[in-house]
Amino acid sequence: IQGKYHEVPDLLPGVVAVLFEVALDQPKFCDLYANVFLDLCKRFVETSHSGEDKDPSAAPAENGVGYSEMVKGFLLEKCQRRFEEGMNHAAPTTSKMSEEERERATLEEQRFRRQTLGNVRFIAELYKHDLFTERVMHGVVQQMLNSNRSEILEALAAMLTSMGKKLDSNPRGRAHCDVYFAKLQLLAGGPAKTRTESLLADVVELRNREWEPRHRFASSAQPITRGPQPLVALAPSAVAQAHLRDEGEEELLAGRDAAPCPPVSQRSDRLGSHVRSSSLPTPCTGEWN
Repeated sequence: IQGKYHEVPDLLPGVVAVLFEVALDQPKFCDLYANVFLDLCKRFVETSHSGEDKDPSAAPAENGVGYSEMVKGFLLEKCQRRFEEGMNHAAPTTSKMSEEERERATLEEQRFRRQTLGNVRFIAELYKHDLFTERVMHGVVQQMLNSNRSEILEALAAMLTSMGKKLDSNPRGRAHCDVYFAKLQLLAGGPAKTRTESLLADVVELRNREWEPRHRFASSAQPITRGPQPLVALAPSAVAQAHLRDEGEEELLAGRDAAPCPPVSQRSDRLGSHVRSSSLPTPCTGEWN
């Protein structure tokens, strides 16, 4: 594209389309492709400021700044269209298909779900670079939160993990996020969790830690040790001993003969009492611009 500004309007849609499809097929690298688009926009602007794009016959918008806005426009249009397709998608009925057709439909469905997840993560990365507005992101979150499809809720968990800290960074956004996470807490379910519920519970926990990952949130008094450890280091701590010892175990830890082990019924009663005492109590519509 560089140096061929009279051809840019014809080349840009194809360039954006190719990069967009590759980004969706590789969700793990969405941050990389978001940086590629951001760098492309910056290069157009820098070229415009340097005067390299001057063309006396060109229209006012046909310059670096105008082309940068064209890239953003094409990109937002594609993200919105793919997001709406994902929200309205219905899995095909395979009961009347042949074995070959069923296999092909399964592969296409898996690719569609992968691209739906990739699009959501890509949107989150573009928002982090200010290519999406906060209003649009709230609309996206609200639509996904109202869905009862597991793949949509899992994609929502991935998106909030990526950009939730920024969305939650101002008072107005935090007020909205309080509502979102109250519903996520309900959707996360009880102790026996499905995959979707576990992902939702993880993002709720992440917000409770002020968006700090577990390894950063851990106390410095309990450093993470790596590699093999001596047997002494594996001995139970004083806190663990306090939870585990009973009358016989206390004598054993003191170096004396242990008292007779109590009957199973008595030990079950003590365990049950310990467990009981320690138990814990408007979507955005219209164009995305």
